[in-house]
Amino acid sequence: MHETESIGTNYRFSSLENISLNCDLTGPLDQASAYVSVRGHLTENDKPIEVAGINHHKTSAVSTLSQSEVQELFIEKIAVGASLEEFVLGNINDNSIRQRHIQALQKYTHPFSYADEVVSLE
Repeated sequence: MHETESIGTNYRFSSLENISLNCDLTGPLDQASAYVSVRGHLTENDKPIEVAGINHHKTSAVSTLSQSEVQELFIEKIAVGASLEEFVLGNINDNSIRQRHIQALQKYTHPFSYADEVVSLE
């Protein structure tokens, strides 16, 4: 996946050490690898947004939205005035549109911070 995740541009590949995670397939984990956004995670009302449909421990401190709901929320926030399809295709096909959207979304992000993150690829 390194080739498709824009390592160094959009993501870094890291090992998250000293975690407590129970995986349905392998059992308890104390380490996991992750692609971490260099721009941070999107927030709503200064709280992280969790992606709906992922089975995990729930917390009321975050918003739960589907991927398309997240995209539609931020289309509205940055006042693009585009349909979801136009927004996605614009980001894929036009670098200048993509860069404008990235800049506009920065005020809705929070940097990832974990003391035991070991960066493998930047």
